[in-house]
Amino acid sequence: MFPIEPDDVIVREELTEILDDFCAGFGVGVTLFSRDGRVLLTRPNNVLPAFCTRIRDNLYGTDPCNSQLRRMIHLATERHSHILYTCHAGLRRCVFPILSGKTVIAVATIVGFRYSDEPSASALRDWKEKIGVVEPLVADFHKIPQFSTDMEVRITRLFGVIVDHAIAKKLIESIHPSVFEEIVDYVRNYIHHNPFITVDEVASHVGKSASSVTHIVKKEIGIPFKRFVIEQRLRAAEDMFVEDSTRSIGEVADSLGFSDQFYFSRIYRKYRGYPPRDFIRRRLG
Repeated sequence: MFPIEPDDVIVREELTEILDDFCAGFGVGVTLFSRDGRVLLTRPNNVLPAFCTRIRDNLYGTDPCNSQLRRMIHLATERHSHILYTCHAGLRRCVFPILSGKTVIAVATIVGFRYSDEPSASALRDWKEKIGVVEPLVADFHKIPQFSTDMEVRITRLFGVIVDHAIAKKLIESIHPSVFEEIVDYVRNYIHHNPFITVDEVASHVGKSASSVTHIVKKEIGIPFKRFVIEQRLRAAEDMFVEDSTRSIGEVADSLGFSDQFYFSRIYRKYRGYPPRDFIRRRLG
């Protein structure tokens, strides 16, 4: 599914035991991936419900599911927050980035629960057209735990506590930061001192060529280097709003090298879809 890279993440036995309890308690499965998509751990060992196996083997294969998962891993990694989504067959899935400080060192997925009483309409239609009788498929679907939206929120909140505990106790840790992690750390650490960080400057720091840095950023998060720097400036602005609610938009814009608060607001709206005042209102009330 994903390329294999040298080991750079340690998962300790205590975390495996905690995840076993979590999975058994809720009837779900958890898979841990490294940043590059390598499977680190799967609990329980047979994580796919029988329903998923039927869909994979008889209808769609692995490509649609894997492609969707890749997109969600990239999105969750970029946002530094978990993402909940419904797969093409009608099951819910949570993608949860695991952060050490501000660096994503791994990604967890929670699989195997549902909202609805039936698979997705498209899956049922395709099954009828290709296989015929839908009762066995629906029966396997009904074996999957059904949760309300409120229960889903509680499960993801609890999983967040598990992740925080694992990081604090070093039950999962990165031993060799990737070049991309070094790029991210450098930009985030120096964005306040030099908002107009260049690709040449970053390349010199990580010991790579400018074209290599551009390629690495594009490969990891799917955007050009200049856009990446803009995203880091906007994220730094959001951190400043959260850390000190008395800061004005003008002060934050000035500290991050924007010519004025109106230009900052235009850029922010362009990439976030809403003005910075909306972010302040939502996060700070």
